[in-house]
Amino acid sequence: MGSAGGLSFWWDDNIDLEENEACWNFLEGVLRYTDLPWLCGGDFNEILWSFEKKGGFEQPSNRPCYLHNFMKKAGLIDLGYQGSSFTWRAHRQNGIFVQERLDRVLGNLPWQESWPSTSISHHPAIGSDNNPLVLETTMYHKNHIRQFKFDGPWIYKWKAKLQHCTTLLQKWSREKFSNNKKRMEALHTELNEKQLRWDENHAEIRRITQEITETGVREEQYWHQWSRIKWLSKGDANTAFFHQSTLAHRRQNCILRIKGDDGRWHVGEQAIRRVFEEHFKNLFTSEAQFINGDILDCVDSVISQTTNDNLL
Repeated sequence: MGSAGGLSFWWDDNIDLEENEACWNFLEGVLRYTDLPWLCGGDFNEILWSFEKKGGFEQPSNRPCYLHNFMKKAGLIDLGYQGSSFTWRAHRQNGIFVQERLDRVLGNLPWQESWPSTSISHHPAIGSDNNPLVLETTMYHKNHIRQFKFDGPWIYKWKAKLQHCTTLLQKWSREKFSNNKKRMEALHTELNEKQLRWDENHAEIRRITQEITETGVREEQYWHQWSRIKWLSKGDANTAFFHQSTLAHRRQNCILRIKGDDGRWHVGEQAIRRVFEEHFKNLFTSEAQFINGDILDCVDSVISQTTNDNLL
């Protein structure tokens, strides 16, 4: 028969194959907690978490947690996986495509201590609704891995390359995406000329109209990035609104006047700057106002008066 293999089960009509609580109770009774390293895997026909299923009806929150209870009593842990998130999939009669992670490998703590590099891979499903699980207990690593060390001169090379990249990107942006406003004006002029002889310029008129639409979208996206507000519904080309929103943010971030320590209002960039400078200069010098004694009364004293006099 070559290298083919498989597993066959035979039973008569007296055997009830329906999965129920008795089956799980049987497994819990046979596969009990042990200090020996062991694992079990396969199609448990159960999911542990709601995100392990996609499509179809949601699992009821009050459904029996047979697999979870079995793992808890037997001291087993899900060993994880690499590959696709689901191991079983099928089309229901109503046309809905359902995917679930029904297959997994469980191992106890002694197994993980004995084979800490155990990995489970979900291989492609061929000729079956389920993905085959491949278990490996040895992970291969390259020897003599060189330890990474940061070299100081790299920062200068990195800055030079970053500056060069910035220059190239700016040049590319100017060539690829010209000024939208100027381009829009040029397109409108060209469209007006072509529409004077509409019957001869059908193809050109469609091309220019399409380009006007695309340019308008780019202009709207540009102001959207500056405005920092929620995106308007599709089809609303209210660019002026974005522009006004950006200007409003600039106004909010601008200090027009400030009240100084002398109680007077100061207006103008130079006057506002002097208020800030004088405030922090006085704050961090000996001329700063002494802290209110009522505040210090709330702080417990840890230095005696004699020690304090000696320090002075």
